[in-house]
Amino acid sequence: MTANILDLIATALEDSTVSGDAMRSIPAGAPKPGIAALLVRPDATVEAVTLPGDDNLPAMYTAIGCTTVDVVEVRIGLDAWLDDEGRINGSDINEPGTVIARWYGAQCTDLYGPVLFTGGPDAEGDTRALSETWQRHIRAQCADMRGDDEDDEF
Repeated sequence: MTANILDLIATALEDSTVSGDAMRSIPAGAPKPGIAALLVRPDATVEAVTLPGDDNLPAMYTAIGCTTVDVVEVRIGLDAWLDDEGRINGSDINEPGTVIARWYGAQCTDLYGPVLFTGGPDAEGDTRALSETWQRHIRAQCADMRGDDEDDEF
């Protein structure tokens, strides 16, 4: 995790601008493409999740395993979704999710239970896909926390 953080952030911001431009080019009324996201569990395992392009909230509930969600804006282009009741329902502290959120700028308390990282909202407030750059960074950080080298490339 010694890569130049400014380069990582600049790349991620470029990716979020590109994905936003791509979303604006979808014709009105056409179904939106699936939304790429990453689910980070308290044990630092990571699962790729594809949310439906329209009405993705039920899929978030399923992925996270909850009935209410909260969102933490980590930074422009990166959101962390989690069980709104995770702290009171006995969910484990998600140290990897918390560390990632704080590392990239969120000022938040500990996050509990699985954390679903997505891109930030578009101009209409709809959730955007998590860029490939953010996916690589999150996977690498989780691999580092697990002590793995397999996902440790940027």
